[in-house]
Order: sequence, then C-alpha cells, then structure tokens
Amino acid sequence: PTLIIWGEQDQIFPLELGHRLKGLVRL
Repeated sequence: PTLIIWGEQDQIFPLELGHRLKGLVRL
C-alpha cells in the first residue's frame, strides 16, 4: 500500500517542488 500511495504522490510532489523551487529562485 505504501508503494501505491508513494506512486500517487510521486506525480504531485515534483509539480509542487518545482513551484517552490521557482519561488525560491525568484527570491
């Protein structure tokens, strides 16, 4: 079950991480 949950988060995590990285780079 953990692997399945991780798989779903794996698709959303990179998107959110990218947004945060962009914000940090701008600052």
